[in-house]
Amino acid sequence: LSINFNSYINNINKSKTWCTIARKYTEKIYFEKEKRESGFLKENGSERYANFLNEYKHLIDRISIKDIASFLGLTPVSLSRIRNKKQGKINKC
Repeated sequence: LSINFNSYINNINKSKTWCTIARKYTEKIYFEKEKRESGFLKENGSERYANFLNEYKHLIDRISIKDIASFLGLTPVSLSRIRNKKQGKINKC
């Protein structure tokens, strides 16, 4: 679904329904962003990865490990370690 930005603004200015839709969508995006950013402060990498799996499990095979690590605020190496530990594949020297 896409709409030209000028049409979008005109619709918001003309219609109370469009204004409500725009406000609700903006609120939804804001709260998702706030939740993600608070995770950076309150959760460690393993917890962020577990939350990612709960919320976006359907995307795990469609996104590169590098991009997932970036989304989670981790390096690809750190994410790999977290994934291996979760699967019980850590070799102890």
